[in-house]
Amino acid sequence: METTRVLSRDPGLARVTEDRGRGSLRAGQAEGASLLLAGCFLALMLVILFRCPMPPMQDFCEWIYQSFLAKSLLLGSPLASGVAFKTWPVPNGLEQNVMTGLMLVLSPIAAARTFLVGYLLLGTLLLYRISRRAGTGHPNLLLFVLLPLLLVNSSFWAGEVNFQIALLLFLSYVVCDPVDRCRPLVILLVSLLLFVTHILPLLFLCFYVFFETLPGVLAGWKRLLALAPACALALWWHAADPRVDKATSFSPNLHGPAQWLAYRAYVFSKLGVYHDFVYGGLGDFARDKPLYLAGVAANGLVLLCLGAVLIKFLWDALRTRPFAGATLLAHQCTVAGLVDPATLLRNANVGERLLLPAVALAVLGSGMGAWRRPVYAGIGTAALLLLAATALAPPRYQPGYQEVGLSVVNDPHQRTHVFFWTRPYDFAGRVEYAERAAAHQPPGPAPALAFGEGMLRMVPGPAAAGGGK
Repeated sequence: METTRVLSRDPGLARVTEDRGRGSLRAGQAEGASLLLAGCFLALMLVILFRCPMPPMQDFCEWIYQSFLAKSLLLGSPLASGVAFKTWPVPNGLEQNVMTGLMLVLSPIAAARTFLVGYLLLGTLLLYRISRRAGTGHPNLLLFVLLPLLLVNSSFWAGEVNFQIALLLFLSYVVCDPVDRCRPLVILLVSLLLFVTHILPLLFLCFYVFFETLPGVLAGWKRLLALAPACALALWWHAADPRVDKATSFSPNLHGPAQWLAYRAYVFSKLGVYHDFVYGGLGDFARDKPLYLAGVAANGLVLLCLGAVLIKFLWDALRTRPFAGATLLAHQCTVAGLVDPATLLRNANVGERLLLPAVALAVLGSGMGAWRRPVYAGIGTAALLLLAATALAPPRYQPGYQEVGLSVVNDPHQRTHVFFWTRPYDFAGRVEYAERAAAHQPPGPAPALAFGEGMLRMVPGPAAAGGGK
């Protein structure tokens, strides 16, 4: 009734109030549409997971295999006679531990799907909470863009689910109540949880807590001390773990500053929405060249848009809150990600995984200005359409699958044909082995462990996995 009286008394104010009401209605409709599209995004992911013969996620298939070996080791099966559990603390093992437990009652592929469904649901709930804690005023639109940026991105398709979970946990800590965020007990529990999930977000947490104590480091000694147990476990692991893949080089051969700069831009653009799935040695360049060119262009636009968001956030933060933990961490991750210390850290895809928290902090801390809303809506919509194309495409996997090698990356004539590639079934033969063994069929020769950072290690013996190598 009060609104009616004001409208009748002041025609000018009535028009303003009516325009604001229409604007609020349009904003509400846009928020509802964003939430609906986010639901469609999740539904398409479930279609992909259950339509494909196994999760089409490159390294994840290796972790399915190692989880099966861990289950066999727990049950005393001779299939695991060539491996043993490590006797020191091991980070990055959450997915392996959970899938090992699930395989006690489920087949390897069913356990992997169950784990991934849980990841998608839990990750969406965390992003739902993060989008509302960020205070941008458009939480559903923020959720819509965070799903392809943080939940189902290039790291996800590469099979790095542990990193994905740990990053979501870290961001949940960053947006929690400031009083709770500063409690030493909270820092202790979060740091230990990150240690068992993935070591890189634990490093983000350590730097973030340190930056948050500036300039009064001595006053925040209790918070820093709360990080000590997780850091001690990380140092123990680093000193004790005999990684078998530490000598591997992960960077392409680059010649001259132009190629170096182009590769840095490419690493950033891998945060985009297009992913080139390589089947049988052929990617979209060979199968559907227009789709490939459109996807590369889309990721280029994402590079420009997210780059602008990040640069503006860093510039504004330097002027208004230069010593804030999010500001300093975003600057640090941006510089480190552009340097891309993959060979130094002996780990692949480090550049994009360092840039991801910087971009996430920028998106969460930049608000929802007029130009950002259509940008975020465009990124989410493009990701949804490309995911629909992936879900509707016929599965291309065949038993006995052998994937293409990495030599094409260093071929100047072919490297532009494999931008944003992911090899979904690179380790599919290991999942086939686990499925046959779980069904009590002759599994054939046991493959060697491809990665040494899990909770298993090779032991000498005639029946060692991979022929005793």
